[in-house]
Amino acid sequence: MTKTQKSRVATILATLAILALAAYAAYSMLYLSISTELAYRGAMEEVVNVDGYIIRHETIIPAPTGGTLVCAVSEEERVSVGMNIAAIISGAADESVLAQLKTTNERIAHYESTAGTNYRTDEDFRAEYHIGLRAENIIEAAYNQSNLSKIPAYKAEISDFMQPDPQAVLTELLSERERLLAKLPKERTTIYANASGVFSSQIDGYEEVFAANSREAFTPEYLQTATPTAVPTSIKEGTPCVKIANNYKWYIAAVVDEEWAEDLHEGQEITLRFPYINNESALGKVDSVVAGENGKATLIISCSKTIESTLELREVNVDIVKATYDGLRIPTAAIQENGGERGVYVVKDRQMRFKKIDILYQNELYTIVRRDDYSLDKDILLTYDEIVVRAKTVEEGRVVR
Repeated sequence: MTKTQKSRVATILATLAILALAAYAAYSMLYLSISTELAYRGAMEEVVNVDGYIIRHETIIPAPTGGTLVCAVSEEERVSVGMNIAAIISGAADESVLAQLKTTNERIAHYESTAGTNYRTDEDFRAEYHIGLRAENIIEAAYNQSNLSKIPAYKAEISDFMQPDPQAVLTELLSERERLLAKLPKERTTIYANASGVFSSQIDGYEEVFAANSREAFTPEYLQTATPTAVPTSIKEGTPCVKIANNYKWYIAAVVDEEWAEDLHEGQEITLRFPYINNESALGKVDSVVAGENGKATLIISCSKTIESTLELREVNVDIVKATYDGLRIPTAAIQENGGERGVYVVKDRQMRFKKIDILYQNELYTIVRRDDYSLDKDILLTYDEIVVRAKTVEEGRVVR
């Protein structure tokens, strides 16, 4: 074979190799370059996370005189009209008694809210520690005296100490509060409740800024620029000293996108979820939507569920769940159009097949479509169908493997 012939053969072989590579690359793009995902049942929430304000009907009681405030009831305790709730002491008060009174009120509040089942204060742990030491001493003494017959009785007695009746503890705490109040100066001005509700001595300066009866004026601009009024550092005549809140109905006011709230209507049920309050959730109702500027609106939701510790809060982070959708969860990127209908391509018998979908809700990543595995229509998406998420070309009947 001459040199010229060898050159031609080499050229032909190189050309065939290039054509083979190109053919394989085309085959790979058309048939091998594909990713799929199974259609599973799932749920998605139409939700927005915002920082909002808690709004209540609050009755402020001004101090009748100057002095030291002493609470006769605990924080968040329910009170009724005419009930003795606090006093202003004019003379000097023993700081240690005031500190003990504060601790006792805190323990009363927790026992009232938890029925004493789980809550323990530092004082409780100290008491249990000393009881444990006493138990050890009793058992050791009984053992040394060879009088083990009394150990079961001692054990029962100690168990009563270690697991006291919650109601008995609460009764004792209420009596302790009365004893501590009696140790304070007699020169005092008693404050009586002028409304029914939940007691609080936590004045934050927002009581008038967020008066519940004025909520129709809470535009987004108002909420975003709201500042509390100054709270006096000492009790003087006429300054706010305690308040009574109506906890049977309260509100959340938050700024949201106007478009997100446009389909809401008064009375519509909304789920509230508080991520930083033990992930507590509550069912509320749309009270109103106050329009603002720049595409924003204030969404005000009413709620009747009592959520512990919210009385001392004003600003709170909350998930507002407009709706929850259940069905088949599919990647939004997989949705295609075929003959004017929306659907997805699935892999069936090694071929692409178009299946129709009924979209319930979607975001940029995923879509929830109606699930009907008992339908006789073979052209709708079913659970566990293998959906084509990515492919160079999608079309009915194309071989994928």
